[in-house]
Amino acid sequence: MPPATVFRSRHHPGTAPWSLVFARALVTPLATCSLPVMVVGLVAALEGLPLLPYLFVGFAGAVLAAFVWTSLHLRTVVGEVHVGESGVGLRSVYACTRPDAPVVEQPLYDLRKTRTSIILGVGDRMVELADEDWPAPDALLDALQRLLHRQRSLPS
Repeated sequence: MPPATVFRSRHHPGTAPWSLVFARALVTPLATCSLPVMVVGLVAALEGLPLLPYLFVGFAGAVLAAFVWTSLHLRTVVGEVHVGESGVGLRSVYACTRPDAPVVEQPLYDLRKTRTSIILGVGDRMVELADEDWPAPDALLDALQRLLHRQRSLPS
């Protein structure tokens, strides 16, 4: 059996360790979650209200929310697509930081192309791959179409 063709998204971490990938991805959620705390803290300071209790609780909540947001995001964003002989293996950005993790191939049931994305019916879910996230979306679509054609031509 020939090896699977691997397509890497622009989110793929390369050889970066998980800690670095997480830290880079944490920047935007942390800023977004901290902004309301800073705005309310400014209003409270201008009104002469006590700030310390609010800031301790507010920033702790903002950091916790940003950590959860980042963790879920990195575990749901597709970083690699493996197109093999018998199916498609999808790896999240988190899984891409762990090269020893096995790739589980699932059957490809449906394939649709829209103007801006490729929609896959893989296993028990639908996955949308935005064209802008993939360096070669046409090559990815072609490989997926060949796989779907092979799977549909197999005797049941």
